[in-house]
Amino acid sequence: MQNFWLIMMMAYNLFHAFFSRNLKSIVRQVTHYADVVKMILAELYAEYKLRAVDSS
Repeated sequence: MQNFWLIMMMAYNLFHAFFSRNLKSIVRQVTHYADVVKMILAELYAEYKLRAVDSS
């Protein structure tokens, strides 16, 4: 259980470091954390749905 939380905190910190330091200031001003999270989830679920459709 402790490993799970450590990995989650590492992912959280990496996400925030990427968002605050790697994006250009204009993109950072118009994009919210929730928008980036939705894009990441869409990418993850798109691959899952394609696998589910292929196996049917």
